[in-house]
Order: sequence, then structure tokens, then C-alpha cells
Amino acid sequence: MRKTAIILSTLFSLLQTLQAQILVKDLDYDGVMDTVFIECVVHRSYLPETVSSSKFLQISDTVSENYSRIVCLLSSRKFEKIYSRKILIDFWNGYGIDCYITPTHNGFEYFVQYTRNGDKAQFRYNKQTGKVQLIGMSSYDIGRADGNGKGTSSINLLTGNCIGNWYLLEYNLDKLIKIPTIKAKMNFGEIYIEDFNDDTLADYTQQCDSLRYEQGMKIIETNIGKMMKNEKNNYCSYSLFCNFSFGSRTEKLQKTCR
Repeated sequence: MRKTAIILSTLFSLLQTLQAQILVKDLDYDGVMDTVFIECVVHRSYLPETVSSSKFLQISDTVSENYSRIVCLLSSRKFEKIYSRKILIDFWNGYGIDCYITPTHNGFEYFVQYTRNGDKAQFRYNKQTGKVQLIGMSSYDIGRADGNGKGTSSINLLTGNCIGNWYLLEYNLDKLIKIPTIKAKMNFGEIYIEDFNDDTLADYTQQCDSLRYEQGMKIIETNIGKMMKNEKNNYCSYSLFCNFSFGSRTEKLQKTCR
């Protein structure tokens, strides 16, 4: 009963948010207003019988998982509903709940927010293909209480250029240091709204995690090497340990000086 109440409260709060931030904007540059919003698809078993489907909520007896999806209605496509792929919702764990559609200069942005981090996807109408194209993604993380892991990254999908600015708590130096700006190339190919789902953002953030992990490891290994060299000059015998946790990966380093 308590779980059902939590789900209902979360769902109704989400629907109120989605209704308040429906986007009406001329996306395809024909002088006619288009519409973008987020729709939730929820299994009937999660809801009381008094709740009915609406513009923002589709109730189904057949879906195996609850999900949301971005819906575009373009005048150039005769206001036919164009759907993104599934963006999964976990009401109990709060996954996929805080999501928003906001306008940008030449399109719109999908923003999903978690407790300490969030991801964004930028879309723009492509005149040549007549489709809404994903042109960029970005992510942020406020890190832990000590600041470890905080930072931002972004990618321009039209050029493949990715930039990341992240911080690392170097335990051997006992201070928060900035990892040198990460610049890399990533190739996602052309992605349109019909291809987009939560896996698209997950793939991007995982690649970013790997890049910042590698750079963080280089910094720690370099600092450990310097400390070992200094201690060798003093004829010491000791071991240095570092539990390195960054993004989704953790590793323990050990260096011994004899």
C-alpha cells in the first residue's frame, strides 16, 4: 500500500511537471508553431481504476515496463506524432523521473536530472532530412562531498568534438586538483529523435567516464612516481596505497619503494 502511494505521488507530480513545460515553438522554420512534450506510458497495475489516459499519460495493459518518450508534432509532417524510443522509468528508485523539455536558440533540449548528476540532449530540425536531429549532449556531476569527481562534459555531434573538465581528489597530495581539459573525438553517427533513448545518453557518459578515469590514473601514477623518487633519495622502505574511485570505476594502486 505504501509503495503504491509513493508511486502515485511521484507519477502525479511528474505529470504536473510535464504539463507545465510543454514546448510550443516553430522548429521547422515554416512559420507555424510545432509542439514537443514528454509522454509517460504506464502499466494499468500501477494505477487505480479512476485514473484515465491523457495527453501526457498513456495507460496500457500490455507494456512490460514503464517508460516515457519524447513526442514531436511538426507542421511540416502534418502534426503526425513522432516518438523517441523508450526512456525507462523506475518509480520506486526514482530513475527517469525528473525530466524536462526546454527551448534552445535553434531547437530544444531534453534534460534528465538525478540526485547528484544529470544529462542533457540537444535537438534541432534538419532541413535537408526533414527530421529532428540530436546535435549535442552534455553531462554534469557535483561529485562527492569532498569534491572528488565533480565536473562537466559536452559533445558536438556534428563535429564529434568532446570536451571534459573534471576534478579529482588526490589523496597522496591531500588536495582537490583539476584534471587537464580532456579533448577527444567520438563518433555516434547521425541520431534522430526516432533513434534516441536513455541508452544514447548512457553510452556517452560511459565513454566520458573512461576518458576521465584514464586521465585521473595518469595523474595519480605520476604523483606516486615523484613521491617514490624523493623517498628513494632518503633510503626509505615503505608502500604507497591509493584507492582510486572515479565515475563508475574503482581501482587500488600499490607502489612499493625499497
